[in-house]
Amino acid sequence: MAKNSNGNVINFLIRIDINYCKLQFYMFSKAKSRLNLEVCSPLAFLLIFVNLEKIIAQFVLTNKNNKMPQIQHMVIFKFKPETSSEQIAAIFNQLEQFKQTIPGIIYFVGGKYSSTENLNQGYNYGFLMTFESAEARDAYIVHPEHEKIKAEIIPCVDDLVAFDIEA
Repeated sequence: MAKNSNGNVINFLIRIDINYCKLQFYMFSKAKSRLNLEVCSPLAFLLIFVNLEKIIAQFVLTNKNNKMPQIQHMVIFKFKPETSSEQIAAIFNQLEQFKQTIPGIIYFVGGKYSSTENLNQGYNYGFLMTFESAEARDAYIVHPEHEKIKAEIIPCVDDLVAFDIEA
């Protein structure tokens, strides 16, 4: 078992039968990439066995480009005027901690609206959270910590928008 640069697990199964010069070699990953080889010729067996490390390295490199799509989860808020900056800071601190406590979150950034375009339509804060997969996002949606923060946020906002994009 190995991991490529995207963190995808690559599993290897190698069966070698020296008596019959037979090599069975299987590699597969979470991203559904597969490589199956079965070699019965003594010369092919020798060539593949000697170059096995290169074959594995090439599979891992190729698999890097076949990763599962990530999910970009964007949420914008219209906090009520009576919501204190301390309450807002506490909410964003909790959201940032999710990266350490909820599996599958690989990135978080959030804060106050900062553009001079003034196209925010009253939405004054927002965040972007990146999930390693749609499954990780789906697990987050029903996670008890997510439910808890939602219960804290809802009374503090006039409106919010959540929008997810597959990347």
